[in-house]
Amino acid sequence: MADRDLVRKDRQSSNASSPKGTNYLLAIAINDYLHCSKLSNAYTDFYDQYPTSQYRRQALDKMEELEEQDAWRKVPKTRLAALLRFMEDNPHSPHFKEAQQLASALREAAAKPSVAEAAKEQKSIVPPLIITPKFAVPDHMVLVKGGTFQMGEDKAVHPVTLSDFLIAKYPLTFDEYDAFCKATGRKLPSDEGWGRGQRPAINVCWFDTVDYCNWRSQQNGFQKVYQVNQFQVIANWQADGYRLPTEEEWEYAAKGGQNSQGYEYAGSNNADVVAWYNENSGGKSQLVGQKKANELGLHDMSGNVWEWCWDEYIFKNNSISLLKHGCRGGGWHLPNKHAMIEYHYNVNPKYSFSALGFRLVRSY
Repeated sequence: MADRDLVRKDRQSSNASSPKGTNYLLAIAINDYLHCSKLSNAYTDFYDQYPTSQYRRQALDKMEELEEQDAWRKVPKTRLAALLRFMEDNPHSPHFKEAQQLASALREAAAKPSVAEAAKEQKSIVPPLIITPKFAVPDHMVLVKGGTFQMGEDKAVHPVTLSDFLIAKYPLTFDEYDAFCKATGRKLPSDEGWGRGQRPAINVCWFDTVDYCNWRSQQNGFQKVYQVNQFQVIANWQADGYRLPTEEEWEYAAKGGQNSQGYEYAGSNNADVVAWYNENSGGKSQLVGQKKANELGLHDMSGNVWEWCWDEYIFKNNSISLLKHGCRGGGWHLPNKHAMIEYHYNVNPKYSFSALGFRLVRSY
């Protein structure tokens, strides 16, 4: 019997002694059933309040139907045990057959090997894995394979482990830096009258190098490493753009990375072979790449110009804190002991001078 027929017949057969509103409440119950997806209390109210109604049985049937629907709705359809329990508890449910079909499908799926297992079985016929580089190494840079090395000198020696990275073969030249100045409207740094071109860019402060790295990253379509807010610089180490080396990266590369021969200078125990310093430089910086390269093919890591690094240090001078950044490699104006790989120097990031430049690095 349809729900609306149930209401119509109850109205026709009700007598004067029937409680007023009996059929109205049943109509509410039926309407609620037709328009709501959740179990209603209306049929329960009708059943409890009108024990003499000839439609109590139909109301009870509706209550049972809604309860079965609610029970089926709550069953997780992707869990075999839940489906089996539902069938065991509700053998006469109108949803029994659907539960049976879902349970069968889950059993079949469980019987099939997983993708991982199938791949394992086929391992013997899979061709060898070809490892491709993350990106091509540009001609002006060298890939430094990561590893663990002993950093520092004397009592400060400690182990450091690094990941792969790229480092430029030469210190950044005036040709490269002047292009940046012209593109951004900056004043060209002085070359001290020695010439520009392939000489290392000098008279650049630490903040200048950060700006250059970001600019060149943009020119090459890379993500900028540095976020600059006046004199505050934050590095995004996941970015693929150009940046300054950390002192750990610089020293590891200067020592030759995994190819290190343990030299005092970058590529030799003889400073004159690999470095420009005060006794052979003629009192000025020299064209990059004239001296012998180290084990990785890097030039001028010892001597010619100091190279800015990322690392910062805070020094206390009475009540004043001074921020400085690390520099490595020595310069044309100092004795060769300053060109030794482990030698370390700190400079105020706002300072620049004629024996200080920088070298580019990228994460890999």
